[in-house]
Amino acid sequence: GEMASKKRFLDFSTLLDSFYYERDKAQRMKVKGQDLLRLCSNIQDKLCRKIAVQEKELKDSLNRDKLRKKGDLLQANMYKMVRGQSFIDVLDISQTIVQDYFNMMMIVDFSGSTKSFGECQADLAKLGEEIGVDIKCQREEIFEKMHRI
Repeated sequence: GEMASKKRFLDFSTLLDSFYYERDKAQRMKVKGQDLLRLCSNIQDKLCRKIAVQEKELKDSLNRDKLRKKGDLLQANMYKMVRGQSFIDVLDISQTIVQDYFNMMMIVDFSGSTKSFGECQADLAKLGEEIGVDIKCQREEIFEKMHRI
């Protein structure tokens, strides 16, 4: 056919050298082609994983503003806790977002409060319902016992 070509060689040794050279050249090209395909496939897989991680971060960040607003509402409404005769000292506040849940942890001192822990717990639960969040109050003793086990 048109793809075939004729070459003349002076001796049989030159013919064999030419044949093996062309065969090795074709084999090297095939290996390089396979290497390039594998490299492209690896890069594509890496980019797909990176895009998936970025899409997850984007999804997580969509709720972040909503959750941050709820945390701000909690902080802004803390004045309601000291209404009446109760005095509660806020020692520490930390805010985090874990698996799409906004968490605010407050360490408070109830020693100055005229209300019982149960009353303050009920007041905070009511406040949480009003602003659309779930407020849980737990005594320090629970955490101390958990860390001893």
